[in-house]
Amino acid sequence: MNSLFIFLSSHRIQLIVCSFLSLLDSEQAEDETVLRERLSSWSLARLREEGYAMTGLSAFWMDAPQFGRPVASFSLGPGIDLPEHRFE
Repeated sequence: MNSLFIFLSSHRIQLIVCSFLSLLDSEQAEDETVLRERLSSWSLARLREEGYAMTGLSAFWMDAPQFGRPVASFSLGPGIDLPEHRFE
């Protein structure tokens, strides 16, 4: 009886996990659709205002990698902070 309970519990957990993963996949697909629509229809000025685009940046590769991968650094100029944006 105990092993049947464990099987049913793990089976129910798997169903719940699959349900949440499906919801997350749907949410990501919707977010990507919205992003594509904005990128294709908004002006560059609006994309900048909303934090989806930055222009006028300078970039260079850092000398030291982080987590075993190369890292790029971006700036608008000495002492100028990047504006609020949606990049992660």
